[in-house]
Amino acid sequence: MVAIVASSLFAALDKDGDGKVSASELRGCMAAALNEEEAAAILVAVDADGDGLLDCDEFLRLAHDAKLNSQAKAT
Repeated sequence: MVAIVASSLFAALDKDGDGKVSASELRGCMAAALNEEEAAAILVAVDADGDGLLDCDEFLRLAHDAKLNSQAKAT
């Protein structure tokens, strides 16, 4: 179930349907929370293959790390 939700969320972020999320697509969905530099910094931090884009696996890793950080702050 989690994988289905995550895949659906990734697909919603991937506006051009190329299977990757660019900094501009990431910022487009989080414009209120991220500026251009912050979105680019997130991509650099989690872009394992160095193509400048988030693929679904990289996105899932980002979401997992965010969940762990949130849980750590709550304790």
